[in-house]
Parts: sequence; structure tokens; C-alpha cells
Amino acid sequence: NRQVMATCLFEYLLINTNRIRIYKMNKKNDNVITFLQVVSAFSVIALHTNSCFWNFDANAGYWFSANIIESVFYFAVPVFFMISGITLIDYQEKYSTKVFFLKRAKKTLLPYIIWSCIGVFYNLHVGYFSIDTLGIRTVLNGILGGSEIISVYWFFPCLFCVYLAIPLFAVVDKEKKKEIYRYIILIGIVLNTLIPFINNVFQLQIEWSYTISVASGYILWVVIGYVIYKYPMKTFYKVFIGVAGIIGLFMHICGTYILSIRDGSVNQTFKGYNNLPCIMYSCGIFILLCFIGKKFMKYKVSQAIVGTIGKYTFPIYLMHWFILDYVVRHFDVDTTSLLWRLGAPIPIGLVIVGITWIIRKIPILRQIVP
Repeated sequence: NRQVMATCLFEYLLINTNRIRIYKMNKKNDNVITFLQVVSAFSVIALHTNSCFWNFDANAGYWFSANIIESVFYFAVPVFFMISGITLIDYQEKYSTKVFFLKRAKKTLLPYIIWSCIGVFYNLHVGYFSIDTLGIRTVLNGILGGSEIISVYWFFPCLFCVYLAIPLFAVVDKEKKKEIYRYIILIGIVLNTLIPFINNVFQLQIEWSYTISVASGYILWVVIGYVIYKYPMKTFYKVFIGVAGIIGLFMHICGTYILSIRDGSVNQTFKGYNNLPCIMYSCGIFILLCFIGKKFMKYKVSQAIVGTIGKYTFPIYLMHWFILDYVVRHFDVDTTSLLWRLGAPIPIGLVIVGITWIIRKIPILRQIVP
């Protein structure tokens, strides 16, 4: 009996030790993901405070720095979708597909529709829309298209399509995910990105129709994020991807600058979230941010600050356009100023945190800022 009791006690301690170890490991991983979410959210604001990039002027001093800032923070959108892959692909371990879609509808679809409607009234109030030309079709097209009401909402339809595709990737057996996902990434980058990029840059004028739909659009980023984060790689591969990331960044900066100066307008040959320079750079910066996040989030102060702001990242995506537009219209802001472009994202983000905190205290309104 004593032997049986000792064996049971040992097994109990072993199980609970493993539970504690798994809990700590998951908590550590959650902290890194939160860090990634916060960096991505503020980087999106930086892209939009740097909107003067799209007003090309070869003789203006601001455009040179605007091109660099645009390229440096270009990872924001890919990293956002990579985080979605990390957090959502394994949803079946926690709940059913029905619950998955209900959660996505509550957390993203409903707030998107509500804030788009708020955008309609806002645009009418400030004069961007005219009541004479505004109709149900305009509002419907704005919501379905994403960008006609609020320009920065273009990514929502892309996000919803990613949500619809995720269950197809989630059903892949856990033992086979690594192999299949790596194959999707490889074939997707080669056929959908690398060859078309070479064809375009060197103007080879080769008819290329060999693209793979399963790795097209932003779903590729979902798979890339999952593989990089879930399957640790050797240092050699991390360094290789890091070097490729630096090359991709310089390709983006230099290629855009040279071709834009040549054309007298913004040339987008090296731009695009599914273009080769962005894929190279975003993969490299993602690995770097994961490394920095692990180090940074070891400290309790960092965990407290990032953890608090991390609860407000989605409202930052929803609300920052309104704050930006209000500030620019009501204050004498030089949008080409380097101080504005690099200094504004943090206070704008903190203002949104404060507004969201207040809204969440109101029961009727808290659903619009999940």
C-alpha cells in the first residue's frame, strides 16, 4: 500500500510539474505574441502618419525620409496576418469551427460594420461625403470593399477571407503540418512571387500562368507566421533569413527611390505585401522581433506595460484613422515634418487606449471595441 501511495504521489507531482511547466511556457509565448501585436499596431499608425510618402516630390526633402520610413514599417500588415496564423490555425484544440466563426464575427466583423457606419456619419459631418450622392449602394459597397468609407479599412475584407480559409488549414494533421505548410510556403514563394518579380523587374515579358491559389493573397502570411513561430529553426537558417531580410529592405528602399525619381511619381515595382522584397524583409524582421520580444518580456515592468497596451491593439486599428484625421484638420500639423511622422504614433495610440478604456466601461458600447 505504501508503495502504491508513493507511486501515486510521484505521478501526481510529475503531472502537476508538467502542467506548471506548460503553463509557464504558454505564458511566455503569449507575452511574445502580445509584444508582436503591440509593435504591429503602432507600426500601422506610423505608416499612416507617414502618408506624405504617396505625395511624391523629387525636389522636396521629406520624400527621401518618407520612403525609408514607409519601407521600414512595411512589415506591419504581414506581421498582423502572421500573428493571426499563430493564434488561430490550432483553434480546433480549443473549440469547434462554429465557435471559431462566432468568435471572429463578434470580435472583428461586428466592430468593423459598426465603425464603418460611424465612418459614414463622420464623413458626412466633415464634408468628405455629400448627402445628395450618398445612398445605400454606396454604403454597402463601402462596407464590402473596405476602403471607400475609411481608406485604411482595406485590409478587413482580406482578413475575413483569411478567416474563411483557416479551417481548411486547421484540419491538416498535426504531424503533417510542418511538412505540408513548408511545401505551401516554398511553392507559393517560388511560383507566385519570385518568378513574377524577376519577370517584372527585368522586363523579361515571359507569359507566366503557373500560380498556386492555395498560397495566394494574405493566406501565405498566415502559414509563414505559423511555421516560423511554431517550429524553431537552427541558427544558420535564422541568420540566412535575417540577411535576406536586410537585402529585401534595401531592395524596397533603393528600388522604389530610383524608379520613382525616374518616373516622377511613386513607382510600385518593389512594393506590395506579397512581393519578394516584402516577403524577405517581413520574415527577417519577424524573427528579430520574436528574439527581442523574448528578451524584453522577461521583465515584469515590460510585461505590465505591453500586456496592458496589448488589450487595446484591435481598437487601435479601428480608431486611429479618426484620430489622425481629426488632429490634422483641427491643428496646424505639418504632415511632412519628421517629428510628426515618427513622434505621433505613440501619443495617438495612447489616446486610443484612453478612449477605449472609457468606452469599455459603458455596457451598451463595449462590444464595438473588443
